[in-house]
Amino acid sequence: GAATLAAAAAGAAVTHVDGARTAVAWARRNAALSGLAAAPIRWLVDDVQAFAAREQRRGRRYDTVVLDPPAYGHGRGGRRWQLAADLPALLAACVGLGGPAGPRRLVLTAHAAGLGPAGAAALVRAAWPGLAAHRLEAFPLRLTALDGRTLEVGVAVVVRP
Repeated sequence: GAATLAAAAAGAAVTHVDGARTAVAWARRNAALSGLAAAPIRWLVDDVQAFAAREQRRGRRYDTVVLDPPAYGHGRGGRRWQLAADLPALLAACVGLGGPAGPRRLVLTAHAAGLGPAGAAALVRAAWPGLAAHRLEAFPLRLTALDGRTLEVGVAVVVRP
């Protein structure tokens, strides 16, 4: 919920969607501890792809989409989630939340072995037909120790106007 809290603290109205009830409860508790209990945050326990499809049918549009999908997990009904196989459809559903041109901004973080910046950027490009009007940056996420050693922990893709 860190991105949710940062956006809410900056004054954004936020819809936080996660399929894990415990993750939503934890983020909600962190919001309260951070003085954001009354912030305009809509907390939903739901499958993100299903949520995105419903929001598109309802005609609801989002300015910014932040995604931090798991590398692996299980959804409702035991449906298996694997980042490599399921990320393209998730990206397409979430890009559709911005209307025909997509959202103004998208932030994707992923923490899975084998998905580097170039691969993540290619997935975003493939899912977003109107991307040409935006700037895309893809980079590795790293932790750096005081002695200079680094540990690769994932990848990020940021799309903005």
